[in-house]
Amino acid sequence: MKSAAVEDLQPGTAISWCIRRISYAEICVPKLVVEVRPVPEVDWTNDERSAPLKPSYLTITDLNGRGEAHYHVTGKHRFGLLGEHYNVCAKCGQLTPCEEQVLDSETLMHRLAMDEQCCVCQKRLGWRRAEVTVQTPDGPAVQRYHTVKGTRCRRAYTLAIARDPEALARLRAEDEGLPYTPAKKAPGGAP
Repeated sequence: MKSAAVEDLQPGTAISWCIRRISYAEICVPKLVVEVRPVPEVDWTNDERSAPLKPSYLTITDLNGRGEAHYHVTGKHRFGLLGEHYNVCAKCGQLTPCEEQVLDSETLMHRLAMDEQCCVCQKRLGWRRAEVTVQTPDGPAVQRYHTVKGTRCRRAYTLAIARDPEALARLRAEDEGLPYTPAKKAPGGAP
């Protein structure tokens, strides 16, 4: 997308107007320039007096001509110019990616990051880790833990598996650097 300074904008030009910022993305809507005129020197701020580019009054409206808005814009501000063809969301009318798309991708990134975090310290999991499946009102959930000796994550994990002798045996074998082989059950159910 090309950009232009405020003094280069002409009435009738379609621009990208940013309405908010979410994480890495700016959420923008298409607007139409109605008028650009210089700000009289008596209305300049001290910063604008020393700036090489002078401020302007900018009047914009929706593409259908409704909702005129007036802004005092500094000379250093740049606007994205929209060509004849540009993508807008059919649902909300924002330029793509729209706010809903950005929030969906942010939610997915956070969910994926949480899948790789220890439930105790919230740090990314290393190679010594374990999972415990627990029942919640929403159904089964997986809790992940660091299993490095001497950490609070390890203590929480051993409490979580305290009633599971096989998981304890697997942890003990891992500590000793031995491969874990489950005990074979006898035909009567006893090991």
